[in-house]
Amino acid sequence: TEASPGLTHLGPGVAPREYGEIGRPLTGLCFKTIPSKGVEFSGQSACMAWIENQALTFPEKILISDELERASNGNYIFRGRIGLMLNRGGAKFSLERIEFLLNSELGLDAVCVRVPDHRLGEDLGLLVKLDSANSFSAIEGVLRKNFGISLNPKNLRETPALPLSPSGKRDRTQAIAFFESKPNPGASLP
Repeated sequence: TEASPGLTHLGPGVAPREYGEIGRPLTGLCFKTIPSKGVEFSGQSACMAWIENQALTFPEKILISDELERASNGNYIFRGRIGLMLNRGGAKFSLERIEFLLNSELGLDAVCVRVPDHRLGEDLGLLVKLDSANSFSAIEGVLRKNFGISLNPKNLRETPALPLSPSGKRDRTQAIAFFESKPNPGASLP
């Protein structure tokens, strides 16, 4: 990993005040947020070297592509990985956060992806399991309540099982293929 034991720490016995609160930078770290790129750090927690493409590198600074926000209490809040952000007409949304809320509020297993849109640049694509007991309007309700956005019915795909990587995590690359190869005239969820 890039940082051991990590970058931030929430004090012992301190519960996060909100989803994604990860605490303050560890002692001995130089921590800098670089807009649209992530967090650059150096110091005691930074790995000393890594091997990549048969080359040994000794990094002075390491960039992690996470979007972090500093709260008024000085703690950082993880908002998502920059590569997994939807830029919908200039408004940015975390795909992971959308998945989390759809699951926590509706029990919906879904994979969110970015799909091209001629007007917005990119829009939300949603791949859900066929056995979903949720309606399109329930999904739309969660999106409107939490993000103020709607889901284009043409950007909804259903599948018997969500694609998984060999490590058992959601495979976004395979999920994107559902949107590239399988046209959908509109949502079939009621």
